[in-house]
Amino acid sequence: MGCSSGYAELQVTSNYSFLRGASHPHELFGQAKELGIAALGITDRNSVAGIVQAWESAKKTGVQLIAGCRLDLRPEAPGMPGPALLAFPMDRPAWSGLCGLLTLGRSRAGRGPGSKGGCDLGWDDVAAANAGLLLALVPDDDAALPRQLARLRADAPAAPTWPGRCGGGLATQPGCTAWRNWAGPPGRR
Repeated sequence: MGCSSGYAELQVTSNYSFLRGASHPHELFGQAKELGIAALGITDRNSVAGIVQAWESAKKTGVQLIAGCRLDLRPEAPGMPGPALLAFPMDRPAWSGLCGLLTLGRSRAGRGPGSKGGCDLGWDDVAAANAGLLLALVPDDDAALPRQLARLRADAPAAPTWPGRCGGGLATQPGCTAWRNWAGPPGRR
C-alpha cells in the first residue's frame, strides 16, 4: 500500500528514547508505509539520536520524516508532572538551538547511576532558545493545561508564524490539524 492518507503521526518514539521506545526507525517507517501514513514525526524524548536512521528509513519507504524532539520539562511544582513539548526545528539555526537546549539539559542532569537519558530543562530554557521551533504542548494534566498553554504562548513569541497553521507557530489549539498535509515551512516546500 502506498502513502495515500495525508495523515501524519507527530509523536512517534523510537528505540532511541531510553526505556521508552521499542521499535527501530526502519520498523516504524515500514509499518507507516503499509498503513498508508504519509508522514511520521520522530520525537524521541530529550534526544535527536534517532533522526539519522529515521532519515534513511524515510528515503527508503517514501514516508515523509518530520524531524523533532519531545522535551520533557522539569515539574513546575513538587509532586506534579513536568510539561512536555514537541519541538520541530524549521531551519538550520533552529536545529542548532534545539541541540544546544539538549546539551544544556544533559549537562545539568549529570552523570552516574540513574542519569542515563536524563535531561534537566525548564520553561525559561525553552523561552530563551525557541527561535525557529514549532512547539506543540503535549497535554498530560487537564488541570494544568490552561496554565501551560498561557505560559507557552507568553514564553515563545519567537516561534515561527504561518497564517492558518494552528495559531501560528504554536500548535496549541484542541483538534489542531496544521500538520495534516504538511509540506514544510514556507520556502522549503
